[in-house]
Amino acid sequence: MAERARPPDGTDTVVLDAVSGQPRRRATGWLAQSIAVNWPRLWTWAAKNRTSLTTWGTVGVVAGLAVALVVSQLWAGARLNRLAADAARQVAEAEQQRQQTAEELRLMVARQLTQQATDLLASDPRQAVKLAYTALSIWPGLDEALAVVVPTLLNNRISTLVTDLDSAVSTAELSPDGTLLVTGTESGAVQLWDLTGSYPVPSGDPLVGHGSPVHSAAFSPDGNLLVTGGGDGRVFLWNVTDRTAPVLHGLRELERRAEEVHGVAISPDGRMLATAAFDGVVVLWDISDRDAPQEIASITQPDRLYAVDFAPDGRTLATSSRDSTVVLWNISDPATPRRARTIHAADRESVNSVVFSPDGTLLATASDDRTVSLWNAATGSRIASLTLPGNALGVTFSPDGQNLAAVGANGQIRVWRIADQGPPRELFRFSGQDGDVRSVAFTPDGMSLATGAADRTVVLWDMRDGTVGRATPIGAPVTGHPAPVWSAAFSPDGTILATAGEGGTVMLWDVTDVAAPAQLGQPLPGHSGIVYSVAFSPDGRILATTGSDRTTRLWDISDPANPRRLGDPLIGHGAEVLAVAFSPDGTVLATGSADATVMLWNVADAAHPERLGLPLGTSSGVMSLSFTGTTVAAGRMDGLISVWDVRDPSNPVSFADIGRLGQLEEPFVGHTDEVRSLVASPGGRTLVSAGKDGRVILWDYSGPARARQLGPPLAAHSGPVWAAAYSPNGLTLATAGTDGQVILWDVADRAHPSRLTTLTAEGKVHAVAFSPDGRTLATAGSDNAVTLWDLGPVSPRRDSILTQVCRYTGDGLTESEWAFYVGPSVAYFDPCANPPTTASD
Repeated sequence: MAERARPPDGTDTVVLDAVSGQPRRRATGWLAQSIAVNWPRLWTWAAKNRTSLTTWGTVGVVAGLAVALVVSQLWAGARLNRLAADAARQVAEAEQQRQQTAEELRLMVARQLTQQATDLLASDPRQAVKLAYTALSIWPGLDEALAVVVPTLLNNRISTLVTDLDSAVSTAELSPDGTLLVTGTESGAVQLWDLTGSYPVPSGDPLVGHGSPVHSAAFSPDGNLLVTGGGDGRVFLWNVTDRTAPVLHGLRELERRAEEVHGVAISPDGRMLATAAFDGVVVLWDISDRDAPQEIASITQPDRLYAVDFAPDGRTLATSSRDSTVVLWNISDPATPRRARTIHAADRESVNSVVFSPDGTLLATASDDRTVSLWNAATGSRIASLTLPGNALGVTFSPDGQNLAAVGANGQIRVWRIADQGPPRELFRFSGQDGDVRSVAFTPDGMSLATGAADRTVVLWDMRDGTVGRATPIGAPVTGHPAPVWSAAFSPDGTILATAGEGGTVMLWDVTDVAAPAQLGQPLPGHSGIVYSVAFSPDGRILATTGSDRTTRLWDISDPANPRRLGDPLIGHGAEVLAVAFSPDGTVLATGSADATVMLWNVADAAHPERLGLPLGTSSGVMSLSFTGTTVAAGRMDGLISVWDVRDPSNPVSFADIGRLGQLEEPFVGHTDEVRSLVASPGGRTLVSAGKDGRVILWDYSGPARARQLGPPLAAHSGPVWAAAYSPNGLTLATAGTDGQVILWDVADRAHPSRLTTLTAEGKVHAVAFSPDGRTLATAGSDNAVTLWDLGPVSPRRDSILTQVCRYTGDGLTESEWAFYVGPSVAYFDPCANPPTTASD
């Protein structure tokens, strides 16, 4: 007799024969599936337990079978789950293996590219950098590729490159804001280039009009007008307000057609244009209405004219000629120009270029007699004469008038410093362009030089290092300390400078006007002996001072002219307190002592500070401190650095020491003597230590528990390094020491720092501090004084080294180059459109 069973979902399962126990028709539900799979095992079990089943009766049989079926289903499900899990694991392992193989392939390709780059480095450094940069795009951070890119860029100094122009470059000029470049070539092509991106790109279509070489170009002071003059005698006025679609003003050239126009210049007020041509005629134009220029006057000279320039006041015009002369014209009344002076500027050779200095007091000339000369514009007397190996073809002043650049035949490019006392001092000799270099222009910040050459290239040369834009002292040193100064710090708003030193002296200075610092009130009393360290709270209202008297004192400087001592001195250290630092939120203060301890203090209520927990012990005296958001680092007398996690300042957690411990066989790892200064970058990813051993070391601090040294020590000082400080933007590092040198480092690429400039102080330098705007540096030391330095002219590389690569190469690998050098194993992409990540902080 058959019994029909229905599971809860109503799905038919099976009809069983009560005698044979065999299914009479195919199972269709999930329970039937289980029976079909597991029936033999179930029947065997029933046979072994027949007696019990008989006692149970038919109902018992059915119930027993149901229980058994559930058990069998669970068993089958578990087995299926195991099978599915095994299959999923195998798929995941296969995918992981595939990804690993792909990664290994990418690394192999990157290394092959780097090897090709290394092979090309001597013969074709530009292509070598392009290949190494591609390798870094495929495998970011590849050390051997960085070793090709970074030194090449630093040595070649090419920051931007325009290549593959249709013919030799006859003129190249920069817009007043430095974001637009115009090039004119021997073929008559005029092209605008957008310099705002990672590498130059054409801005709009070529400007059509000239049918022969474009000899000169000039932008108006507002940057909206471009004037070009050519060998076809034509002069065009271009409206470049829309840089991507320039149009002709008035839809035509100037009416007067001359012989070859070699010089064009726009007056400082933008209302007058001067053109100079081979027929010896200078024409003055009124361009107040740029759509309808009007001729004002013309001047005729006996020989070909090569260049023309307005004085900064717009009242004098200078022209240079093939007859070896420079003529100055009084154009106070432009309608009646008058000859003011004639200067015989060359020895029977053409004067190819003439230009006024930014203040109008000097003239510079470049001549075919290979001379570059400086002249007194008022008297016409020669001040200095410089020599190039070949014809001097172009000359220009830097925007600040402190440097002079000249270009000439056979790729000659030189820059001199002319602002210092004595004769001009050569700063740079650039090389890399072939043939005659005919045009030269400084960028508005004076930190780069644009040159155009016969090899169909325009190069912007990077001049941002220690010899250009040297920082200068602001006025006389700030005096008032009776003995050496050991510490200096700017308030967060930059209006107050705190200094401290021997004799227990702590002084506050109003530096709102950095050119005229003024003492605020009287020196802060209380300390005896040496005050080693001062620190402002993040809100600038509290000043902390520590000293050899084993105390730390807090001062309310809300009214800096009348500072007020807060509470009793913080005591507890058993030796002189050498370092102090506030937490970023200002609620915790750390003090470090020669007694080998660091103490943490709750200063949320600065009038009633309390010590947090037990002193943090080290095995050596603490000389310096750095407090980031979550950690305190302590530089020690034994050359090691201790680090604690202080997210719970009452219960700090100690990390492993940073330094030479366990690495004594590595001669360039860590410090061998006292860590005198410790400073974290603004982002907190880099820690810098400076030591008595003369070393300055950058550490990757992104994981304080696993800090690692970034490259070899910076070993530029000749004695102990006492102080280090980061600029607010984290791009510049200042270090100072007993050798009296203050060195500024470009640390935009923290793995490859480069020296920007070196300042020479009087005596040993104990302290350095940047103002919050980064434009002023304070140094203090054994001369009992504080010197403020103007850093305005010193500009570190605003981009990391890698972001400058495409400016150097001009572009990334093309698809055809990719197929040749890389092959099909890695899909093509433009490295310049997909820059690799950098190591900068």
